[in-house]
Amino acid sequence: MKKNFIISFGFMVALFTMSVCLTSCSDDYGNAVNAPQQKDTTTSDPTPQQPTDSTKWHECLRRWNKVFENADVISVLVGQRNNGKLDSLTLKYKYEYALAKDTTLYLDEAPTGDLGYSTAADRTDYSEYSHNMQGDSVCFINYAKPYYLSNGVNLSLKTQRVRGYHMMGGQPVMYSEPTQSVARLQIEGSTDEFERNDSIFGRRINTCSVELTLGGQRFVPSCTVTEIWFKSVKEKPEPSFNVTLNEYAKFICGSKVKVSKNNWKDAFLFVGAKQIHVVVANLDNNGGRALSYEVKSVDLSRVVFNGNVNGVIYDETTGLFIPALITPDNKDKNGWFTDGEIDGRSVTYDPTNAQAVEEGIKNFVGKDTSVPTPFFVGNPSTSNTNWKEYTYTSVTWSKYSKDTDMVTQTMTVKMPAK
Repeated sequence: MKKNFIISFGFMVALFTMSVCLTSCSDDYGNAVNAPQQKDTTTSDPTPQQPTDSTKWHECLRRWNKVFENADVISVLVGQRNNGKLDSLTLKYKYEYALAKDTTLYLDEAPTGDLGYSTAADRTDYSEYSHNMQGDSVCFINYAKPYYLSNGVNLSLKTQRVRGYHMMGGQPVMYSEPTQSVARLQIEGSTDEFERNDSIFGRRINTCSVELTLGGQRFVPSCTVTEIWFKSVKEKPEPSFNVTLNEYAKFICGSKVKVSKNNWKDAFLFVGAKQIHVVVANLDNNGGRALSYEVKSVDLSRVVFNGNVNGVIYDETTGLFIPALITPDNKDKNGWFTDGEIDGRSVTYDPTNAQAVEEGIKNFVGKDTSVPTPFFVGNPSTSNTNWKEYTYTSVTWSKYSKDTDMVTQTMTVKMPAK
């Protein structure tokens, strides 16, 4: 498996806080007495110092240890002093264990199988002996076992314990040691994905753990090895739209359209291969803002459409909106002429300015004028966006409505891509 880099990890074993104390003899010694143990031959002989108490130890009567859930360990020697008095010595320390630090690995491609590993022989090292104030001779027992993951990451299980002796009757007596056992490395992987900016990444989080047992207590050091790889560019969401056409159509023009007295619409003409499509905007009471949109379509064969078309007219007979030629009354400067044709029949609307206002047009040449117009301020502008197999044409238009400043708004038409 390829990898770009590995975030390295290290292992630190915390310094031990080791305390030793003298305690009074007790009738309840807890665990059974362990058999005497010999010091490991790979270390130097312990030479414990005798305590300042002039009463020497005569012999060891029993030994025991206990490991707690929080990894505290105590080992106890119960013995008899030369004066015949029973007493005990206690060695306390913290059992240290760790697998490795969490690691993140960036891959060139998704992993093809479960994460595996191989291993090598473990190793146990012993530190030099030193002496504490109680007169114990102690050393650290450092254990290490390597694991080589199939993705190139290397782990190492490390533990640390304490071994101690005390002189009794002229002989070094070893504190009881809890037995350590190490199980197999376990790997549990879970896969998901996440997004960053415009990209989608795959992620597998491998939780690696090893079960340890020390003196009957269970400990589970663990770490996570996270693998990350690029999957794809994040797909953009579908653009918002107001209406849908059943074919690709080109925007031609837009204009005001009278449907009935005091009922004017904003209409936008699109021409397709088979049909004329008019998007009709239903307006608020002031004639400014569009509240909703609907599409009115008619077959091209029924209407006259040519390069002179610059607006839309409503046909009361069929209830359809059709292409039209709108011509200002340049002679009298009073109103305009509108002409369209459907089914070979002419459709016209030729109002004067006063008639158009009386019929509720609410659309004027400027803010401070009473001259109405069927046209918008400038020509409507358009922009196109493609998404999957669709085209989204947005039409933006501006106008002066009655008693308002100029109103600008946009509507978007979804249609099959060309």
